Amino acid sequence: MMEQLILKYRILFNLQFDLSGFKNDLNQYLTVSPDEKTKELISWYRTLTKKQKSTSTYLIETEFEGLDDGKAKVSLENNEKFTYQVKIKSEDFLKNTNISHYDFVNKVLFVSNTTVNKPGGELLLSQPLESYSASNEYKRGYLATSGGLNYKALLPSNNLDSHVVTETDFWKPIIKIGVSQADLVDRTSLVVPPDLDTLMVIDIQNDLTIDVDYRLLDGSLKMTEVNYMIRFQNAN
Repeated sequence: MMEQLILKYRILFNLQFDLSGFKNDLNQYLTVSPDEKTKELISWYRTLTKKQKSTSTYLIETEFEGLDDGKAKVSLENNEKFTYQVKIKSEDFLKNTNISHYDFVNKVLFVSNTTVNKPGGELLLSQPLESYSASNEYKRGYLATSGGLNYKALLPSNNLDSHVVTETDFWKPIIKIGVSQADLVDRTSLVVPPDLDTLMVIDIQNDLTIDVDYRLLDGSLKMTEVNYMIRFQNAN
């Protein structure tokens, strides 16, 4: 008689994408691909990838009985890192976001779960917004915060032609924040240079020293099934 095979999986983490005002599935416009090192980890840790609406869900095989129920079948090493490159399938999608005027020739967006940015309880992977300064350059789609409110640049400005956030021709108030120029890094600054058509690099670390809400594992080394949010503003 064949022995019954029992497998159990739990969510390692979710990467949820959001475009303000857009209700359809963003998976049709984005690809989220592991780098070469992460491909090896996917095999080693027995993980699976599933797509849900605007979300990439990463599952890991776990123990299914006793005190170890819910722990990874192959224990996650501390400081293990899963890295993904995000690309777009359509330029039309990019044009509908606030990042369409960002410099992606020399720079790339870099987001990580080592960030602490939790507006309204959401776990954003993007950095908190930079404070507005008249001496800074702002391209269309850049974001800034001032006086406790958040704004999106509708037109460019700089230190030679500055425009405060209350000028409605140049700035628009926004409620939900997300990816901004604060997340741009030089492509050459990353240990593994991303592909030329990569817009964003996502780093997810298993590290018990990061903010407790962002951790992959709880105190008993079981999955927290954490949901990370990556939000884009629309273009207008």
